Amino acid sequence: MLTDALTYSFNKISLIANYTDLILKLLLLYAAFLIIYYYHYDQLKYIPGPWWARFTHLPYVFQRILGENDRYSSKLHKKYGSIVRVGPNEISLSNTRDLKIILSSYKYPKSKSYTHAEPRQSNIFTTRSEDFNRMRRRQVGPAFTKVGLDSVEDLVLQVGIKSLQKKINLEIDKGNGCYTMNYYKTFQNLTSDVVAELAFGRSFNAIEKDGFRVVDWVHSSILTSSLKAIFPFLKYFPFVLRKLEKDKLNLIFYTFNAIEKRKKLLETGQYKTDQIDILHMYMTATNPDGNKLSYYEIISEIIFMLIAGIDTTSVSMTWLFHIYSVYPNVYKKVVDEINLHFPDKNYMITYKDAQDKLEYFVATVYECLRLKPPVNGVLARDSSSEGVQLSNAYIPKNVELLLYTEGAHRNENLWQNPEHFIPERFMGEGKKYIKELFAFSSGVRICPGRNLALMEIFTVMPNILRDYNFKPLPNSRYSPTNLDPSRDYEPYLLRDKTFLTRIPINQGEECVTMVSHKN
Repeated sequence: MLTDALTYSFNKISLIANYTDLILKLLLLYAAFLIIYYYHYDQLKYIPGPWWARFTHLPYVFQRILGENDRYSSKLHKKYGSIVRVGPNEISLSNTRDLKIILSSYKYPKSKSYTHAEPRQSNIFTTRSEDFNRMRRRQVGPAFTKVGLDSVEDLVLQVGIKSLQKKINLEIDKGNGCYTMNYYKTFQNLTSDVVAELAFGRSFNAIEKDGFRVVDWVHSSILTSSLKAIFPFLKYFPFVLRKLEKDKLNLIFYTFNAIEKRKKLLETGQYKTDQIDILHMYMTATNPDGNKLSYYEIISEIIFMLIAGIDTTSVSMTWLFHIYSVYPNVYKKVVDEINLHFPDKNYMITYKDAQDKLEYFVATVYECLRLKPPVNGVLARDSSSEGVQLSNAYIPKNVELLLYTEGAHRNENLWQNPEHFIPERFMGEGKKYIKELFAFSSGVRICPGRNLALMEIFTVMPNILRDYNFKPLPNSRYSPTNLDPSRDYEPYLLRDKTFLTRIPINQGEECVTMVSHKN
């Protein structure tokens, strides 16, 4: 018995050892195949980059998971140049001219990662189809034209700045003359109310309530989409993102219920058409086949509208406000310019007012969008079935192009002292450089709502800067004298992570200011 048991065990061990030996040989054979293939047949072997990029993109993907893509890409481009290989079939681009070539044409479609981000239904943002994108832009385009924006500016002022002023005044009174305001959260609430009014025809009243659940659902949807874009297989394992998926489902049901309510109002003739919102545009629009948009289509478009309209604009205002706090000379010049042209606090500064009279303020907005663009990471495109000739190399067909827009914003051939905050670069003759920015993408797929975002920034910021005093908290780690060696000894800026939008890491404690009435 003992002999039989020992013999059986020995045979088992030998079998395992043989299998292990076979697996190791197969792995070595596969590694040898990869080395030979990439050395002799690799179509991207002439593109500079780290050694691992020939075999895997995992180190690059890992940085995207951490939200560190911008800083990691910056290091790679500083070391290897404007074109860097980051995977077997992926390259990162940072040259302004190259980015414009890719973004100027539908010839270089969005990569498949966009469809992974929203697999249920394509929308104006995720679609890879030129025809579909053009169709959606025609359907919703009137809302974002000059005429369309002019028609809703009073609404933006009422729902946005006037509601915010009411909230600040109330809190200052409660605080005996001083209000400690979290400006990240405040701007999130403000843009939520504005976008809700434009999308659904009614505000969330997030400013008044100091928050609204839809904002949290939007953040979860952003993170879910970002992770699915990086890991497409996650759509088969929804339990991995259970909490995030639940929030996204809540957002879907909220939008569905809004559609149902609007449908009933339209059917009973109770809907007032004096204000045509985005929801109404989509519900009355038709596809090329003559059919109206399905519920899936409308929900997908409205959710994208919420994501883009709430986060990108509020993040832009957050960074601008923070930059003013660490550049007090810039802040003073902005406030002096506003007071000079609009001293009457009873007068609401409009979008056109800011464009016509506040040249320096407007320049600070564009310089902020250059230094800290709200949407970042990378814009992923395909090199098309023909390939593309870029500034320093020819890229063959079917390669994924990762457009590193922040790198283009720091191109020393275009921007002198790119780490410095210099609004003057966008004044006078420098206004021509506005077109060199990629804060809202560029070319044929440029963000359709960019002018709405600028309208909000150009109305909200001048009015509150004129009406209130803002001071950083005592002993804040962010100050004009706390200098960052990595930024050419410019002031430290908020630590951030990039998951579609550039969000400060510790916004609860670091995005805080003291607000009081001006004498």
